[in-house]
Amino acid sequence: MPTADGEHEFAVAAVFQDYASERGRVFIAMPSYRAHWRDHETDTLALFAEPAATPAFYDSVVGGLTAQFDVNLVSAREIYDESMRIFDRTFRITEVLRYLSLLVAFIGVFSALMAIQIERRREYAVLRAIGFTPGQLARLILQQSALLGLLAGVVAVPTGMAMAWVLTDVIQLRAFGWTMQYLVTPTPLLVSVVFGVAAALLAGIYPAWRGGREAPAPQMRQD
Repeated sequence: MPTADGEHEFAVAAVFQDYASERGRVFIAMPSYRAHWRDHETDTLALFAEPAATPAFYDSVVGGLTAQFDVNLVSAREIYDESMRIFDRTFRITEVLRYLSLLVAFIGVFSALMAIQIERRREYAVLRAIGFTPGQLARLILQQSALLGLLAGVVAVPTGMAMAWVLTDVIQLRAFGWTMQYLVTPTPLLVSVVFGVAAALLAGIYPAWRGGREAPAPQMRQD
């Protein structure tokens, strides 16, 4: 690193992810910093206290600092609240895109399974002809639809995880020079499976209702 006496090598103790600076930051011990840069000024001061002692701490210590020095004081809660507002505003479009993608996937599964069930009308007519009651046929169609939806949801989980890994560890890192931590949480995965099963069940309601009401003979005569 460039210092007051020229470039100097430092041992890196650890590397951490930081989203507070666009250029990145380096933390160094105060004695080492003052020895190499000969800077004895103080620009930022962080004060820590127990949560229960915060009001008294603020009145005594922070009040004394503002009386003696021209400082700008910001509490950790204010920083947290402002950061959350910025993050919510930044990723609001991401939430909208996520709901849109779920809606598109829902419609896709619904349409595909609806088409499959309608194409199998002749098969359902054969089952009715060999003794299936309307209720038994409806349960069979709904069970098959739910199984197909469950299979689609289970297959989508590893596919989505692989795409998320490629996005965070490859594409985003090369495109922007920074990335976010890749974490797997069960809630989005469970939502995907539930949406797949729900779309499949909705797609099977109409064929199940129609298969139980139609006469089997006309359907069996169709090619």
